[in-house]
Amino acid sequence: MLQVALIALASLASTLPQVAPRASEPATEKIAVKVRYVGDLGYPRGREFVELLERHFETVAATDETAIESPAVAEKLFADAEVLVVDADLTGLLPPAYGKPMVVISGPGVKTAESLGAKLDWL
Repeated sequence: MLQVALIALASLASTLPQVAPRASEPATEKIAVKVRYVGDLGYPRGREFVELLERHFETVAATDETAIESPAVAEKLFADAEVLVVDADLTGLLPPAYGKPMVVISGPGVKTAESLGAKLDWL
């Protein structure tokens, strides 16, 4: 189920600019995964992404990237998340053994993944 949710989340990420709620569309069943978005909530992009996630997942939380001051703070904030959606550079701010599923968005999100040892470029 979690793997399906990750694929759905990645698909949604690629369609963010085109997604808009339509009154004529039937309501869909929300996916039972606890998702936490981390990014700049001061900009429309961050707020709109959270709204998108809320339409498709049962439990969505959001954290502004400036709230994460240390790995200890990150560990506490992300404890309840099953999937982390990263739209910020959290290099050095995640616990060293952080291993929960993560969807990265944009250059800063990729920096976060690379800082954890992920290779997201040519092999």
